[in-house]
Amino acid sequence: MEKINVIERIRDKFLENGNTIEIPLLKGQKTFQAVLNEDGISVSNLASQPFLPWSVFEETIMLLNEKNGCAIKGDAMSNKLGET
Repeated sequence: MEKINVIERIRDKFLENGNTIEIPLLKGQKTFQAVLNEDGISVSNLASQPFLPWSVFEETIMLLNEKNGCAIKGDAMSNKLGET
């Protein structure tokens, strides 16, 4: 999947649901809020760096392409996506 298509798909999903989306966490019953911006997405669960520029999503797509669609899940606090 090309990175520009991914950004367009993410934008389209946000615009279908408004600029703000509640996303469930993988563990527990909690959610976090994601807000669409021109240059990326702001999230409510990353206190020190809540803004995720589009380059983060582009790099993720490149990693997934290199790994045939699979990468080890990072936890956003101590591991990066794809680290072992």
